[in-house]
Amino acid sequence: SSGINAEYGEKDTPLNWDGGAVVVYNSLPRDVVGVHSLAVHGNSVKQILEGDVMYQVEPNYDYGKLDRGSLKLVFRTKSPSLSLVQIPVTSRQEEEDDTRVRIETYNSYRLDEDLTDMFWNRDHPPERCRAIKLGSRRAGATIDCRSGQLLALWRGGVEMRVNQTIVLYDASKSGAYLFRPMGESVLLGVEDRPSILVIRGPIRHRAVIRWDKYLTITYTINMVDGPEGEYLDVELLTTLKIFGDMVMRFQTDIDNSRTLFTDLNGHTIQEHRYKEKLYLQGNYFPMPTMAFIQDKSRRFTILSTEPHGAASAHQGSIEVMLDRMSPKDDERGLAGGINGNIPTPGKLRLLLEARGGRSEISEYRVEFPSYLCHQAQQTLLHPPYLSYAASTPQGWVPGVKQLIRPFPCGTELVNLRYGGDGRSVMVTKELGMSCDMGSSCSSDQVVEDSLFTTEVSITPSHVCSPFYENVSVEGQPQPMEFRCRSVHFHHSPGEEEVKEDAADHHSTSQPSHTSSRTGNDKRGLSDFKF
Repeated sequence: SSGINAEYGEKDTPLNWDGGAVVVYNSLPRDVVGVHSLAVHGNSVKQILEGDVMYQVEPNYDYGKLDRGSLKLVFRTKSPSLSLVQIPVTSRQEEEDDTRVRIETYNSYRLDEDLTDMFWNRDHPPERCRAIKLGSRRAGATIDCRSGQLLALWRGGVEMRVNQTIVLYDASKSGAYLFRPMGESVLLGVEDRPSILVIRGPIRHRAVIRWDKYLTITYTINMVDGPEGEYLDVELLTTLKIFGDMVMRFQTDIDNSRTLFTDLNGHTIQEHRYKEKLYLQGNYFPMPTMAFIQDKSRRFTILSTEPHGAASAHQGSIEVMLDRMSPKDDERGLAGGINGNIPTPGKLRLLLEARGGRSEISEYRVEFPSYLCHQAQQTLLHPPYLSYAASTPQGWVPGVKQLIRPFPCGTELVNLRYGGDGRSVMVTKELGMSCDMGSSCSSDQVVEDSLFTTEVSITPSHVCSPFYENVSVEGQPQPMEFRCRSVHFHHSPGEEEVKEDAADHHSTSQPSHTSSRTGNDKRGLSDFKF
């Protein structure tokens, strides 16, 4: 499959077909409102998505580079929990003008001549430009029009001033496995004014900021309702050509007392207080998926698609390591320095939240992400997967929905695999959530045991999971606890039978079995249930 959205680091393959369908797979056990993109050949988009699907047409920029032979079709979808959904595509004679985006350029950005005729555009001279604002009143960001630095974030009634910079540590004594910075960091890009391209449409706002020598940053905020419109996405393409350790630093007005929180392999949260005697290298910690700083009223979280190193070296700051080059062999097995480098993509997600007023430092309190943070993390690590079909053959399945209803908000689907004898093994985890972040998750929602046949071990050769030797299966699951169940998927011929099956699930611990479909019946979205 191709045509995968470039927002997740994969290059678009332009579509060149008349008709067919876009297929969206959602692997999460909850409904997801997502923004996706597909590249389409030519200078006009005559393919449209059927149904109530909002979309916009914009230039096909991939990490700041323009593909002149195609345009990008950006659209919004709502995918049911654990589902495979087909969106038919049809053609039309003319393209609607209101789907075109507005383009703004800064710092003498050279816009392609073809784009000036296709899109409304405006150039802002450096001496007369104003701060760039992305988003809406609900959530957004402010970017400096000259330096390209992030100046502020807001969400709801909460605002945070920030000075985002790219700095470089001296790596003359560092190596592939050792981080030994020499002296203070130095700013990168102070003498180079970046080129800035801003794209505004009804679906999303984007700002592409490019330093030709070492970095391209793309800020994106989705103009959609729900959690997918509450954060700022940051796409990175580093092209470091000099020796040093490149870091993105966010200097904020949060009073965190140089205390940093990072996740432990995406499972729980660890607290790190800055210790002067350990120097900077001793205060850098692994950030597998997230890191955040906070005070009594606000929390600033950075989510990532890949592990990084993170630190809070100054009051109110949080920094993330992006790229490294070192001439020295640290004698740890590489037999050389880090002398070569290639363009390296990455993605961060920035989230600002209000807190309920508790103290930012506690001797005994354990911190957890908020429910909104969990949602942002899950869609970042497990985004809806896009593919397309050039045609829809007879008997085409319009979609498959594997859950009668979404999982409770506090339950995460860790794994679902075939377990033999027509059954599957499902591993779930109860999420730990912060209580003072305004979470909309109701704690009394749990996965009902009557929906599943038996609780088994991970293998699943034994009944009753070893995680629950001293925990009642009937009781309320505790945060960070796992459960492993054996489930059975069966066909559900019609809506009435689906309702009967749901009633049977509530009345017995064993799921009912319906007969398989025969004849010329076509399967729909509610075919597969458990």
